[in-house]
Amino acid sequence: MSENVDFKWISEDSDVPLSSVYLYNRTGEGPRSYKVGRRYWVTRADYDQSLREKRGQA
Repeated sequence: MSENVDFKWISEDSDVPLSSVYLYNRTGEGPRSYKVGRRYWVTRADYDQSLREKRGQA
């Protein structure tokens, strides 16, 4: 089973403000996410893939 991370973790790991993580989610620039309750989650694999694409290593 794949590890899941929330937007707060992504913000801390990537040193990007949490508000920007939510903005990227709304505009489709961030990794695929899903909402459970009040929190948004991303699989770690999708997060890592998104970082590689942003760095041009896809």
